[in-house]
Amino acid sequence: MESVPKNIFGFIQPKIAIFTTPNSDFNVLFNLLPNGFRHDDHKFEWSRAEFKEWALNICKEYPNYRVAFLGVGKAPPDKKKIGHVSQIAIFARCDILHIPLAEALHATDASFDCNPDPDVQYKEIFAVDFPVNIDERSKEEKILHEARYQMDRCRRIERYFNRDLRMYQVPLTVLEDYIKYLNATMEELIAVLKANNIEVSEDYILLPEYDEDDLSYRQYDDYYDDSCGYFGGEVENDDELGACGGRSYAKDDVTYDSEENWD
Repeated sequence: MESVPKNIFGFIQPKIAIFTTPNSDFNVLFNLLPNGFRHDDHKFEWSRAEFKEWALNICKEYPNYRVAFLGVGKAPPDKKKIGHVSQIAIFARCDILHIPLAEALHATDASFDCNPDPDVQYKEIFAVDFPVNIDERSKEEKILHEARYQMDRCRRIERYFNRDLRMYQVPLTVLEDYIKYLNATMEELIAVLKANNIEVSEDYILLPEYDEDDLSYRQYDDYYDDSCGYFGGEVENDDELGACGGRSYAKDDVTYDSEENWD
């Protein structure tokens, strides 16, 4: 750990360096492990004061840098004083902040000639071809496997479930982006689905309420809110869900100080 500042700020001298660490002040909200930390692979955890002291000492030793502090993971409203779950220090080199460098950047042993002598010849010493994960599936198999994977995901999303028909209606367009990387067309997708006895009606894939080997029967009816149109705890805002329910994160999930707050 002691060598990190020297290697990063003294040798590499990047324009930006980002460090994150758990905020030990936040641990009052956790049941700690026998090692005293929140995770068994942690060797140490810093309080906000310790992290800030470490970062500011780097700026003193390497005056070409300024640092700003951010946080991710808000504390409960009554615990705001403990900060965030994780703390972040962003170091920026002064020249990208339009601040004169305190010291000239020095060349390192890593400098190299970008224009080598064209007459220099290199001898191949050893070569290895790693035939890892050779995909020998046919195009139809790739389409089918991708479609089944995405359909399984969609069967976990309530908005695709038709309560009157007791089946899922998944728009074909949901799968469109996922088959594009296979260079497959919608016509090929539909042909593969029908060839494998997957029902397609107009612009929808029709899926049963549960598969024969699916032991997880739907038992959500008691939780359905007809007035709101959603199941308890279910998010129905498409802006918060990806094509098949993958959750996206808004900027509000990350908090940060003013861009001008460079210590």
